[in-house]
Amino acid sequence: MINRVHVTRASWHKASDIDLTNYKQTLSFNLNSVVLPIDCLLCHSLQCKNTDHKVALSRYAKDIIDACIEAGHKCIPRTGVHSKNNFRTPGWSVYVEPLRQKSLFWHAMWKDCGRPRNGVVADCMRRARASYHYGIRRIRNEEDEIVRRRMAESLSGADGRNFWNEVRKIRHSKANSSGIVDGCHDTSGISQLFSNKYKELYSSVAYDNRDMDDVLVDIDGMLGCEDAPAADCVINVDEVLQAISNMKPNKYDGMNELSSDYVLHAGKDLAVHISFVFLSMIIHGSVPDPVLSYQSRRIRIVM
Repeated sequence: MINRVHVTRASWHKASDIDLTNYKQTLSFNLNSVVLPIDCLLCHSLQCKNTDHKVALSRYAKDIIDACIEAGHKCIPRTGVHSKNNFRTPGWSVYVEPLRQKSLFWHAMWKDCGRPRNGVVADCMRRARASYHYGIRRIRNEEDEIVRRRMAESLSGADGRNFWNEVRKIRHSKANSSGIVDGCHDTSGISQLFSNKYKELYSSVAYDNRDMDDVLVDIDGMLGCEDAPAADCVINVDEVLQAISNMKPNKYDGMNELSSDYVLHAGKDLAVHISFVFLSMIIHGSVPDPVLSYQSRRIRIVM
């Protein structure tokens, strides 16, 4: 089995309205610091062979991604580090943790006062400690009832995420990636297996070689025409915003912590930069390296 290392990420479902507003404002500030590749963005030649434009486009895309991640680090709560050894009894954070913090406060106050045996501070310390230990006994005795109540509350709500979180808490387990695929144990064998499967898939549809050659000739002819309609290639901000509105939350790119939530909560400023990137990609027929990095990383893992 493959051992996974937990990496903290932005916990968007824990973010408040203030956090989301701060993220949007911080991202706008970061994007204002991004240097626009003017020569690349103003180039509308489908015959462009300038390698500097492709390099500038990749750098531009990376700067946009970095701006999003940096804003998320500053404004959005992070996930905790999970471990099998830090499991707590259900209801701890709601019923026990506040009592624990109160007990710690009065214990520290009692120590600062010289550990008196009697008096108001000593009585408060003892009551807080007794309440804390009572809370522990309570949740242990009512563990099943607390679990059932949380499951019922998650089902009655509109957010399905909470329901499946409760299910995972009950199971105390996560799915692990298998180290064996169709009898292949080593990474090179698994890589070759997937290579053969995709080769078979991509060649499963029959086609006529002469028809494909004719299509390629037509495309080359259109690209070689000086009057090619490059100016008709327009991606406006409204189209980008419409596409963003159709995105699903909590979808990660697989390369780093960047997820669809960074885009969904960004606002119009990011949509402007995205429209610039995609338009330049179409004109130059080139995909920036940060966009290709996800597939490259998948290949490196398999190999």
